[in-house]
Amino acid sequence: MKKRHSRIGLIGSLTLHGTLFATVFGIIHTQKPLPTTEEVSSISMEMLAARLEQEQVAVAAEEPVEEEVKKPEPVIEPEPIPEPVPEPPKPKEKPKEKPKPKEKPPVKAIEKGAEAKQGVVAKATPSAVQGAKNQEGIVTGSPKGSGTVNSGSASGGEINAYKAQLQRTLQQRANNAYPQREKMMRKTGTVTLSFQLSSSGQVINVQVINSSGNSNLDAAAMKAAQSTKMHSPPPAGFPTSLTVPVKFSVQ
Repeated sequence: MKKRHSRIGLIGSLTLHGTLFATVFGIIHTQKPLPTTEEVSSISMEMLAARLEQEQVAVAAEEPVEEEVKKPEPVIEPEPIPEPVPEPPKPKEKPKEKPKPKEKPPVKAIEKGAEAKQGVVAKATPSAVQGAKNQEGIVTGSPKGSGTVNSGSASGGEINAYKAQLQRTLQQRANNAYPQREKMMRKTGTVTLSFQLSSSGQVINVQVINSSGNSNLDAAAMKAAQSTKMHSPPPAGFPTSLTVPVKFSVQ
């Protein structure tokens, strides 16, 4: 049995090796000889040209049809509006200076004669008029005011001095009574007052015979006169009626 198996194995081995050998031999004899270098290069060029043609055809086929792109219409920009040229500033006019009000000249002494008949001097009280009629020799007052005096009394120097003092006192009181509003607004004016002087030196019966044009200044002048009282009684023969200007001015 052992010999039989060894023979079968040997036959199988030989058959297998023979088959392999025959196969190798057949392949060697049937294989074509390798192409030469020129043939290889010519084949390679033909293949390359064929590939290029195919690629060109493929690219041409694949190239999409370009759509016509409409050009955007040009945007018309609006013309710039020219800026208005500013007008050159007008030269400022210098404020015109207001003319200063002319100062009224002081009221001159009014003589008793014909002017008294025209009503320039304020009316005296009945008693004073009666006393003036009973006495003779009426003379004029000082230049700063008019009045009625009795002759044969105090000298003219004493009467004029007392009258000047009276006018200074009255003007000082008027300055103190200057309305604050008019003073701030620099309102000025002259008020002519007519009044009487009592035997004790008190100013009474005050009247405005020539207005300043400002009611506040007129009222201030009357108030100043009504509150005026001399420190001493008037001298003998001093005028019973007086006309005195009161001036309001801003210094």
